[in-house]
Amino acid sequence: MTTNNDQPMSQKQADALRQEWALLLKLGYASQWTPAQKMARQDEITALLLQAGQALPRALTQQEFLASAREVEEALLMACLEIARSLRNMPCTAKEANVMCVAAMVIGNGFPVSQKRLMDAATRYFEVHADAKVETAEVVRRGWVLNLPRLRDRLERKLQAAGAQ
Repeated sequence: MTTNNDQPMSQKQADALRQEWALLLKLGYASQWTPAQKMARQDEITALLLQAGQALPRALTQQEFLASAREVEEALLMACLEIARSLRNMPCTAKEANVMCVAAMVIGNGFPVSQKRLMDAATRYFEVHADAKVETAEVVRRGWVLNLPRLRDRLERKLQAAGAQ
């Protein structure tokens, strides 16, 4: 469920998002989803609620929100690492694809093979889901990447530790 920027989110929509968030957390619905996909959807719901000025789910305290953001960041970095090491060939979500595109732009020249794999994987995803691509500034604004230097540093450390090129 998404909201239209032209219309404010109704209380009913906000309640439905909070209920979906709780189901993801407690009941683990959509069991065919990976934990990273579930966390990504929870992150999207949280961003929608925050953007609309709605209350976050009661179970989500500030500490839990920060822990969740770190877990999401780690899941996205691991997805980038899997692509860079050819453990899989395409992102699972639009969020992953957009982060991989940004990651390919920010990692240093010391990882040309990884850079190419990340960009190629994102390109393959966007060939199928053209409407899912967003600008780098939007990736940061949505909180998918906290900041570009942090993404570069953390990903380069992971790539180096994995012996990636």
